Amino acid sequence: MRHARYIVFGCLFLAMACDRKTPKMQHMAHEHGPNQIYLTPREILLAGIKTDTVSVKEIHESKIITGIAAIDENSRELLTCRAKGRIEKLYIRTAGEYISVGAPLYSLYSEELLSDENDFVNALRYTSAAGRALSDAARKKLEWWGISQTQITTLEKTKTPSALITFYSTAAGTVTAVFVSEGQYAEAGTKLAELADISQAWIEAQVYPDEMTTVYSGSAANISFPGIPGKKVAAVPVYRNPSVEQQSKISLVRYAVPNADRSIRPGMMAEIELNARKKTGLVVPKSALLMEKEPVVWVELSEGLYEKRMITTGISNTAEMEITGGVKAGERVVISGAYLLNSELILRNGANAMGGMKM
Repeated sequence: MRHARYIVFGCLFLAMACDRKTPKMQHMAHEHGPNQIYLTPREILLAGIKTDTVSVKEIHESKIITGIAAIDENSRELLTCRAKGRIEKLYIRTAGEYISVGAPLYSLYSEELLSDENDFVNALRYTSAAGRALSDAARKKLEWWGISQTQITTLEKTKTPSALITFYSTAAGTVTAVFVSEGQYAEAGTKLAELADISQAWIEAQVYPDEMTTVYSGSAANISFPGIPGKKVAAVPVYRNPSVEQQSKISLVRYAVPNADRSIRPGMMAEIELNARKKTGLVVPKSALLMEKEPVVWVELSEGLYEKRMITTGISNTAEMEITGGVKAGERVVISGAYLLNSELILRNGANAMGGMKM
């Protein structure tokens, strides 16, 4: 794969080499060392060369661990059948559906409910105090079954009982499991489905002992999701289980993250960037580094003249790297197009292009 990439890069430079150089440019092109390359302004444009300045700044060391999104267990709510009967219509069918308050859940055919409706309608005929007490008791029984006030008021007006009653959700959430199907007979208390509020998600990760200090350093971790490009949230750990398995030193760490748009789904992979120590030093973007036997960078010596150098590195994070030797503050390093420069140097000098390289 690497050889194929070098061939492609070499073809690009061969194409660029076809451009006519002025005598001054040709003279400059021959006045560089074995680890230096001179490019014309047009070649720089074609190669997409971009540079950045080596600066002294504060850098935070970071480490990436993998986590898995999970449901906040405190938000789970079990939906159960309110009475004995047959489920004629099931309005929730698959996990992942969002249910709002007042949404229909299921319609139940129940002789038991029909009997209590008849008792309520019959009690409404009596106007005495005893009759009102009887109707109030019948009303409360319907409420206990989970029949809504709107349905009871409609029954009070129409005085037409029905064995088919629709039940509505009293909570909002995302369906995480469905346990029944249409046409099934159910007893009171039979599990129908489970809802969960996923407006807050848990991110769980297994952490080794040497990582615990970083996890609980007080700095928020930056959590991103490969399945949701651009989404990043900051969070601190809210829970630690000292041991995931018996005789294991691995701990389970949990982060609570906001999820108002419900884009984070259970089981989704997360990347947790732990911020560790910080220090001040020479810093360059990570894109400037080429990882060979030793890390190297390309330094812009002057307009169009670039030099390949070995460097020594310190701490790093996902975006930046500390440089402890090989470059100085104020020098400019190539952050885009370095592989093209490297390929051209190898094509020109052979595979031993590291010889005589500066530190």
